[in-house]
Amino acid sequence: MIDRRPIKYHIVQLGDLDRGRFENALGLAEQIQSAFEFDMQPEPLPIPPRKFRLKNGAYDIDSYTRESSEISKLSRPCILVTSMPYGDRDTGHIPDYFYFGELGFLNGIAVISTYLWEHEGRHPELAPYVLLMLATAVLGDKARADLQFHERTEGCL
Repeated sequence: MIDRRPIKYHIVQLGDLDRGRFENALGLAEQIQSAFEFDMQPEPLPIPPRKFRLKNGAYDIDSYTRESSEISKLSRPCILVTSMPYGDRDTGHIPDYFYFGELGFLNGIAVISTYLWEHEGRHPELAPYVLLMLATAVLGDKARADLQFHERTEGCL
């Protein structure tokens, strides 16, 4: 018999986020499908300490997730969501070099940043972006599909 219970993902706000618009998109995601459930933690986690801030203004969220005792206590699978710029140590010196997210669920955690979408200036609605990122994350996670992504963001979306 096929197990038809929804697969639950824990959503945790990290630092800043337009939470109302993000939660509206989560509600829409749950209305249009029944395979996945998104449970948003009521309290956001604070902005990572200054040592995780990079020269270009991004946050090294990957390093933070490995070192944070708060993150280690979170239920898995977990999707961290933020509107902070997301980067890493290797590219943290390059101006405006930010990521949309890390959707591979490394150690059970994925990251979605709305920073590039919101600061691009051409996209007034957040829901299409959130739905795209959630779908990519959960389908890639559960299907174990080798989904291909492009790295270059110039002209993207």
